This record gives sequence, structure tokens and C-alpha cells, in this order.
Amino acid sequence: MMGAMSDSTQSAAPIPFTPPTEFFAALSNPIRIWVVQRLASGAELTPTEVAAAWKQGFDSINVHMKVLAKAGVVSTRRGEDRRSTVYFMPEAIRREPGVLDYGWCRFRIA
Repeated sequence: MMGAMSDSTQSAAPIPFTPPTEFFAALSNPIRIWVVQRLASGAELTPTEVAAAWKQGFDSINVHMKVLAKAGVVSTRRGEDRRSTVYFMPEAIRREPGVLDYGWCRFRIA
């Protein structure tokens, strides 16, 4: 069912509150900031796509993506083939262009 989520279902998916230290630690890497910038525009990414863009190994990038999800920075869903994970930013967080609103914190992503 997760792979067939509509945009309205994705936007309703809550991102759990994470302690600020974990949240901001997840943003302390250039690759992860790049991912957040792309997802803030409404894009969806897989670790394979990020690995190709950064010319890095899949396993290394997959760790970065999991850090973002665990810290509550991004959301995930199963890909079409059910073997991949798709990372996205719920619409509820990106209501304004260039601004991410997590309820407890708002910041402008450039």
C-alpha cells in the first residue's frame, strides 16, 4: 500500500518530533544538505539517484539518507518495485517555497 500513496497521503504523513540536537546533526553534512535542498522543491529521491549525482557508493549514500529519515528531517515510502526506498519532504513541511516548517522550527533552505 505504501508504494501507491497519493500526494495527499504523502502530505498527511507526520514526521515525528526529534530532539533538536539530532535534527541539526543530521543536517551537518554537505550531501545531506544537498538532499534536503532537492526534496524541499517537492522532488523525490532514491539513494541510487543521490549516489549517481555525487559519484559515491550506494552504501555510503544509503547511510546518509537513513540519517535524515531517522532524525525526522525527511519521510520515506517504498518504491514502485518495493525493493527501493523513496525519500520525500511532505507538503505540510514545504508549504512556502524555500521555507521548511517543522512546527517547532522554521528555516529557509537555499
